[in-house]
Amino acid sequence: MSCLYITEQGAKVATENSKIIVECKDGSRQSFPKETLESIMIFGNISITVPVQKFCLEKGIKVTYLSTKRKYFGRLHSTAHFNAERLKKQVYLSDCDSSCVELAKKIQSAKIHNQRIILKRYEKHSDKDIKEE
Repeated sequence: MSCLYITEQGAKVATENSKIIVECKDGSRQSFPKETLESIMIFGNISITVPVQKFCLEKGIKVTYLSTKRKYFGRLHSTAHFNAERLKKQVYLSDCDSSCVELAKKIQSAKIHNQRIILKRYEKHSDKDIKEE
């Protein structure tokens, strides 16, 4: 997966068949296979067509907008990959003190369990006895 950086001012980003096309003011064009893109970085005055935006939203490709001086403006990314019901339940449970305490205890228990496993593996593969240290 790759990140496409577009810095040519006045360029237009469009889609054609299975490619993303970057067309510059001077008429030169570059194409990039859609399936290889993970993200697109837009620097400055560059237009991106609605079909490209739609494709990026459908495929979870993040489009980041920055100024020519690298100042961050914002990001276009899909929320379709998030489970809204799970998020609502998490927010609801975060207001309940008993649920928070129960979750904190489970997290602490899991951390202790994982640390024991790490120490046992270390002891198994180490010449030193970790009980002495």
